[in-house]
Amino acid sequence: MRPGRSAGALRSGFRAKGQQSQPAQTHAILAKLAHGAIMPDRIFIAGLEVYCIIGLQAWERQVKQKLHIDLTLETDTREAAASDTVADALDYRAVSKRVLELVEGSAFQLVETLAERVAATVLAEFPRARALTVRVAKPGAVRFSESVGVEIHRTREGVAH
Repeated sequence: MRPGRSAGALRSGFRAKGQQSQPAQTHAILAKLAHGAIMPDRIFIAGLEVYCIIGLQAWERQVKQKLHIDLTLETDTREAAASDTVADALDYRAVSKRVLELVEGSAFQLVETLAERVAATVLAEFPRARALTVRVAKPGAVRFSESVGVEIHRTREGVAH
């Protein structure tokens, strides 16, 4: 037994000031889980292949280049899981279609700009998305590398409505 603690204090559940009891800690964790604060549900779209004008060099402004886009969308899937209806889900097909439409019609110089526009568009047009990670890879952009690119994470709080 540690100095300054009696056996009676240990049996009575004595806690240091500010320390929660085990049931209170468990309740707090469950409440965070219920609100998606600890580990949100995620929908992913991996390896979306798209062709667009992208880059700084003069030749890059003339030729559509291949990009690979990965999206990870944070959402609450419980309603869709319970109803088994796409109307209650974040529709990954609709998200993919919108991202393809946006990127194929773009002519950005930087993959950073493209990633920001994709994130802003998805968050603005798909209210079920709470946050997302966008990864844009440009194959063959740097000699001896498979690809280069950028990965960003954006939340709904950072989007103007």
